[in-house]
Amino acid sequence: MNGQTKYDNYIESLEGMCGPYSKSDIPDVQMDLRGMVAYAKQVGKTVPELTEKEIEPFLLNISFDEFQKKKITI
Repeated sequence: MNGQTKYDNYIESLEGMCGPYSKSDIPDVQMDLRGMVAYAKQVGKTVPELTEKEIEPFLLNISFDEFQKKKITI
């Protein structure tokens, strides 16, 4: 495989990716990530495994329902 083929494969792989997000696309959500990670470790879970009720106390300026509505989709 020569350099041009590798480059072409790289460019082709980029076509399937989404573009960068602008700051205005990202919702203004403040959360205690350090606390959430520590809590997840304490209960023996990973952060994605936490339930809505477990996540809600770590959202500082928004409710979980509002957070779900503002979530960025790829």
